[in-house]
Amino acid sequence: MIGLFAQKIGMTQIFDENGRVFGVTVLKLYENRVTKIDPNKDVFKITISGGEKKRISKAQKSQLTNLKIKSNLCWSKEFLTKNSYHLSDELKTDLFQKDELVKIIGTGKGKGFQGTIKRHGFSRGPMSHGSHHHRKPGSIGSTYPQRVVKGKKMAGHMGNNQVTVKNAKIIDIDIDNNILVVKGSVPGSNKHKILIIKND
Repeated sequence: MIGLFAQKIGMTQIFDENGRVFGVTVLKLYENRVTKIDPNKDVFKITISGGEKKRISKAQKSQLTNLKIKSNLCWSKEFLTKNSYHLSDELKTDLFQKDELVKIIGTGKGKGFQGTIKRHGFSRGPMSHGSHHHRKPGSIGSTYPQRVVKGKKMAGHMGNNQVTVKNAKIIDIDIDNNILVVKGSVPGSNKHKILIIKND
């Protein structure tokens, strides 16, 4: 498999041949290049670097300079693939095909510290007749074992974790602008980093 770094542009709607409307997510690929190749017996272990920042570490800059790559590629990830590539090769949207199923990895939106109702879908108590149990979590255990059991659903930090979407379908490809259109939603906010993984 092999993966490319992309930026989430946003969501929109499109119509199919039967006139049905469904939501899609627009992803724009960063500049992705092969920065390291480690050949094994059966597969190639390659490193894909993508994205761009104003400042990167001296080690990253030195590696890119040796490969004659001018962009400040900031993210890197290793993949095992059966296909052969050359150093500093740029990988674009022509790597994918229409109606292909891919795996998408992103970071979900951070929602901060949330209560049990929003975080776990608990029901609230009555709001009238003198009730003091509105949005409280309720009992969190019995007398034994006299501690909070691990994994108990309670209030806490919500979101900002890695989310993987499997079998996301590519609806359309714009090779000139390096854009992919994927059916459904993709984790993360607009302008955030997305990793698109293709099976080969």
